[in-house]
Amino acid sequence: AGAFTYAPLTGCSPLTVSFNATTSNVPSIIWDFSDGHTSTVSFTDTISHVYTLPGAYVPKLILSDGTGCQNSSIGTDTIKVDLVTAKFTTDPNPVCIGDTFTFVDSSTSFWSTINTWNWSINGNSSSIASPSFFISGVGTYPATLTVTDGWGCTATLIKDVTIYDLPVIKACPD
Repeated sequence: AGAFTYAPLTGCSPLTVSFNATTSNVPSIIWDFSDGHTSTVSFTDTISHVYTLPGAYVPKLILSDGTGCQNSSIGTDTIKVDLVTAKFTTDPNPVCIGDTFTFVDSSTSFWSTINTWNWSINGNSSSIASPSFFISGVGTYPATLTVTDGWGCTATLIKDVTIYDLPVIKACPD
């Protein structure tokens, strides 16, 4: 027979979870982490696993008696792994010289909502969801967005914003 515990149950990707089995008269065990990965046959009752993809996972302990017979024990708690992805666009797009532009946040979180924004571009910063900026010179400027969700998971994106010159219009005489 066998039972097992694991912790932590929630966290940000990559999440390392420690597993501990209580087994008796079991020569070998296999851990099924419920994310497409299993351990090799093990003779130890403790192991850790790193969950890299967001989702909900219920692990399983597969017990073998050495004769080919197997039994399994399914976990009693769900492991929840969160992942935040930072994304944004500008409005207008493209940005021309003389335009005030707004960053439009399109960041995502798997389990929670984004609740903190930190923007910076060309020495200016803001902590609101969709701030507006004005840059007076033509060129390419790196913009940085760092977002945090309700679980405390964070992501950062550095993306270039290009300020274009206005087109030159030439009129020909009639």
